[in-house]
Amino acid sequence: MNQALRWDYLRGANPAEAVQLPKYKKKKGDVLSDEEAHQALELCTDPVLKLYIFLALGCSMRIGEILGLTWDCVHIEPDLIDSDSAWLYVEKELQRCDKSALEKLRSQGRGYIIFTFPEHKKTGSKTSLVLKAPKTESNVRQIYLPRTIAEQLTAHKSNQELLKNDLADEYQDFNLVIAQANGRPYETRQIDRKLKDFNADFDLRSVVFHPLRHSSASIKLKVSQGDIKSVQGDTGHAVSNMVTDVYSHIFDADRRHLAKQVDEQFFAAPDNKEAATLPDLTSTQAQAAQLLQDHPQLASTILQIAQALGGSVSSD
Repeated sequence: MNQALRWDYLRGANPAEAVQLPKYKKKKGDVLSDEEAHQALELCTDPVLKLYIFLALGCSMRIGEILGLTWDCVHIEPDLIDSDSAWLYVEKELQRCDKSALEKLRSQGRGYIIFTFPEHKKTGSKTSLVLKAPKTESNVRQIYLPRTIAEQLTAHKSNQELLKNDLADEYQDFNLVIAQANGRPYETRQIDRKLKDFNADFDLRSVVFHPLRHSSASIKLKVSQGDIKSVQGDTGHAVSNMVTDVYSHIFDADRRHLAKQVDEQFFAAPDNKEAATLPDLTSTQAQAAQLLQDHPQLASTILQIAQALGGSVSSD
């Protein structure tokens, strides 16, 4: 509207300035607690779904980034794993796009499509499954792998190689980390179906995949004791407040633990804290220790006597 005024399309004041915006109430996102995340990994027997959960929780990746991950971007050589330096590179995502929109982008010289998967069925679909560049530069990032995930990827790659050898020419190799039995890519709806069935089979709370990314950010903020920049590097956000305002969540168990810490470290009576620091002593030693606590000025006199006798009492 301001630009319309500058172009002299409107007269007078900008009418949009008088608009009173409705109050926005932020909805609390659904997220897995630490216990629920551990339970999901323990119960899951589907290798594809389990690896997907590992990558979402451990690497803070979006669903399209996981489905578009290729082996050339995964660095899990044994020496890197041994030195806790294994890593992966996020540079593309898998997405289903409208063909007409893709063509228009190409005609405008905005060809951000890296690869277009061949049609699986001759259905005259109006969409194409593609690997595309991420929306922003901050989404392109390097993520260091927890050793557990690096080992999961190593085992998954070995199993995938065996499957390739068994199927030979029937395997369509697109170099995808997460691939169907014939090598074709999984789509978001297929992974969502796997998760929905898994939740139903084990009577788990119904959670879709995006909250796993929220869980990941919350876990990393807690483990790193609030290292926002490191967590931001994994999530790929351009600004850090997205991590603190949107992707961090407070769990009741953490708040109960915090309350206990405050009670023990702040509200505990001074006499109790002093008693807690005393080691197990004999009756005579306890009397001497109590005497020093009551009369700390005696400590220097005792040290002088000990030194005169050739003792080696530390001033600590």
